[in-house]
Amino acid sequence: TPISEELSVKQKKIKKSTAAVPQPKTVKASKKKVKKTKRKIPTYKGIPAKWQALVLLACLVISMLLYHKTLSFGYVLDDKIVYTDNSQVKDGWQGIQDIFSTESFTGYFGDQKNLVQGARYRPLSLATFNLEYHMFLRAEYKAKLKAIDNNPNLSQEEKKSAQSALYKLRYSLNRELKAIDNYKKYSPSDKQAAKKALIQKRNELKTELDAKIKQYANFSHLINILIYALTGWLIFLTLARLLREKVSDWGLLVGGIALGATLLFLAHPLHVEAVANVKGRDEILSFLFSLMAFWSALRYMDSPKLGLGWLLLSILSFFTGLLAKENTLTFLAIIPFGVFLFRKESRIKLGVIFTSLLITSIVYLMVRYSVIGYLINEAPSTDIMNNSFAGMTGHQKYATIGYTLLEYLKLNFIPHPLTHDYYPYHIPISSFGDLRVLLSMAAHVGLVGLMIYFWKRHKLLTFAIGYYFATMSIVSNLVISIGTFMNERFAFAASLGACMVLAYLISILVKKKTGSKPALMILAVVVGVYSLLTLKRVPAWESELMLNTAAIKVSKNSARANSFMATALFNKFKETTDQGERKRLLLEAQPFAEKAVTIHPSYYNGNLMKVGIAAELHKIDRDVGPLLVAFHEAGAIRPDIDFLEKYLGYINGTEDKNQLIAFYAALANTLMDDYQRYDWAVKYLLLGLEVDFNQPELRSLIRKAYTGLGQLDEANRYR
Repeated sequence: TPISEELSVKQKKIKKSTAAVPQPKTVKASKKKVKKTKRKIPTYKGIPAKWQALVLLACLVISMLLYHKTLSFGYVLDDKIVYTDNSQVKDGWQGIQDIFSTESFTGYFGDQKNLVQGARYRPLSLATFNLEYHMFLRAEYKAKLKAIDNNPNLSQEEKKSAQSALYKLRYSLNRELKAIDNYKKYSPSDKQAAKKALIQKRNELKTELDAKIKQYANFSHLINILIYALTGWLIFLTLARLLREKVSDWGLLVGGIALGATLLFLAHPLHVEAVANVKGRDEILSFLFSLMAFWSALRYMDSPKLGLGWLLLSILSFFTGLLAKENTLTFLAIIPFGVFLFRKESRIKLGVIFTSLLITSIVYLMVRYSVIGYLINEAPSTDIMNNSFAGMTGHQKYATIGYTLLEYLKLNFIPHPLTHDYYPYHIPISSFGDLRVLLSMAAHVGLVGLMIYFWKRHKLLTFAIGYYFATMSIVSNLVISIGTFMNERFAFAASLGACMVLAYLISILVKKKTGSKPALMILAVVVGVYSLLTLKRVPAWESELMLNTAAIKVSKNSARANSFMATALFNKFKETTDQGERKRLLLEAQPFAEKAVTIHPSYYNGNLMKVGIAAELHKIDRDVGPLLVAFHEAGAIRPDIDFLEKYLGYINGTEDKNQLIAFYAALANTLMDDYQRYDWAVKYLLLGLEVDFNQPELRSLIRKAYTGLGQLDEANRYR
């Protein structure tokens, strides 16, 4: 057909046209190897010096504004353990040697007590207290010399003589004692008397100077504030380098995550305990040197050369942090984790960092072992004030830990209400059926899931969550028993994780089309709220009474908080002269002591306060009935309170004979029948027999007690 013929003609034309097109020549594959170019490590020059200086100034100003009131505060709470009543702190250079060669409670108790699992080896802060103390002591000594010099009633010769005698007492006592031994005109008895008089004068001088040391507490608080400000500055430097933030103008500085996290950290109310309490210096120093180790490790990673100087600084900082507190061990995981996430350029350097820190940790643990004698003791205290989980089942212990972990998580973001006392049973004994325990498990599993989910999408969130878990691990009671359920200062380092999350979430708003103003306003509001809560919390640390008054409002079910409140009121009673006010303070303190022993019946301090208050009320009212009731209740459970024996000896010859005999008989029956404490029954029955040695009931009871002890010969003496 015409159509088919036409189609065939077109097909032939197409074939000819395609045949005319020249085909490309096949190129043989080159046998030459293509050289792989090395991946260029991005250089990071850091934050310019002027912006670093500006941030440092801001950290100092903010810290002073928030904590300036502490400059008028004294030493409170555990300050007596680490400072005011610590013999090693007051013992000069020998004290420094003892601080680094003994367990950290030795200077207070006199020997190693092993009260908490793993004991404590934190010599760095104690060493700073030693240096402070002797600087203050020297100032008081100079003031005393100056007072002699300015005394118009003394001649120049008398002034020189008095100053010389003072110098000898202060600096050359041993030489003077030796001189007395070598003085031939003295008889042995004269030498002994002269040495005794000299030592007594030295002790009087030490007591006089020591009494004035407490007026220098403002300097101790100032040091804490300055160290806290430096810690904030190192947070900024470390995070800025970790994230490679570039700051060339004000907008980039304010909008950066590093500055946001720093401001949130400095304002965080959870840190008041660590900063306002002088004892908290170990917490701040540990974190400060941990951050320095992290920052130095990042400098080592970013160094285009070998950077061994930065590596050495990281190792030294890490070891120094360990000497401040064991919590620095968590940075053995945190530093490599952060480097792994944000510095993938050199796995060799990462390996060097981890190995160096691991070796440093082993060296520290060896030093610690040589000082304490063990790493972790297997038998922690059975006293719930030193081991809050004593008496709990395994399920109760771990459920209660879950409860505390949820409380920590909440306080990191919503730090209210706050208290220094989380002792039994402000934190209740929990079970896995409790809603808050289940919520805690869900929240922490969810955080693990988010950490994995954000691994490549949002590395900072992954790091912040991992950082939080690492820093909380050592204080969670999961790894080692820390002696109490929880404490706000234990979350000091961990709170940076929450601050990083908040700063990151706020920074996301900066990148939105709405601009940076809303984000900066949110940051300002959060920092402002945190600052107000901090300013509100700081005054609680002014004195024992104010601290315990604040604590009892929150920790109403804590035996320790109730006992300490009773103690604070009792101490105020001792300082008061007005009789009406004295009685009012005793009556105010009494319910707190009663509640302390209701919560924890065998609590020594609670029972001591109970009988102490009862005794003072007896002195005022001369009503022996309530006194003997309180003594019976406390003596049945804590017969080892020395004050009971002393005060009973005091009233034995002054109070009604029949009431006393009835008391001794009832207490002995309770001790023997309810507690099988025949030894203590004997002790109190002997006191009762001082009232009436021939009293038949008491003689019968003491026979029973001695028989219970297997001392039949003693029992027969009272037939």
